[in-house]
Amino acid sequence: KQALNGSKISFRLQLYRATLYNCPRIMSHDILNFVFLAFLTAGFISPSEQDDNLKISVYYETYCPDSINFVMNQLAPMMGEFNKYPDWLILELIPFGFAKETGHFKWSCQHGPKECAGNKLDACAINELVTKQNKPLYMRLVNFIYCTMAADNQVKAARQCAAQTGVNYRKLMKCYKGTEGDKLLEMYENITASLQPPLNWVPTAVFNDKYNETENNEAQTNLYGVVCSYMPDECK
Repeated sequence: KQALNGSKISFRLQLYRATLYNCPRIMSHDILNFVFLAFLTAGFISPSEQDDNLKISVYYETYCPDSINFVMNQLAPMMGEFNKYPDWLILELIPFGFAKETGHFKWSCQHGPKECAGNKLDACAINELVTKQNKPLYMRLVNFIYCTMAADNQVKAARQCAAQTGVNYRKLMKCYKGTEGDKLLEMYENITASLQPPLNWVPTAVFNDKYNETENNEAQTNLYGVVCSYMPDECK
């Protein structure tokens, strides 16, 4: 299945819709294993209102069924639709969720150690493709995460996905295996902790840094519609 517009990735993807296993703050430890695909957040500026940013922040976990469902069925299609406005796109991904710090640079994640690893991998990818770039490579980031999250083991898939999406695998893994990745994950822990009201569900979508329950609920099944409510002229 083709990842997104312009992507060279080609792989078979199984999608499991999360109708029974959601990701609130407290979850049962008896969690099913899923194969998922994830990506994360985007914001846009309408061409007619280029002084106004629409920022979308997505708080998520890399192995959470609802997070994966949201990324695949809402975020990725919306990103593909609005990629024609790359200069107006603001993308913020917060890969942490309800992880708990258990020691210095040590965390316990809802879906086990693999999720902590996936969160850190995403943090490093964001750092390489967005933070360190003069012009953020949002679509490349989305395609990379799309690819890794389609695999059972996201970290093991990173080499092939990096090659397919033009990501520097050596730099990515240097971050992931070193303290840089730990520091980034700690940063996302602090960002998550500062959210008001406190995070109680993932994925959570926040628009322009102001949480709105109605918008978040609508975004779970109609993210495109919420974005269009901010920039209706571009959705005609």
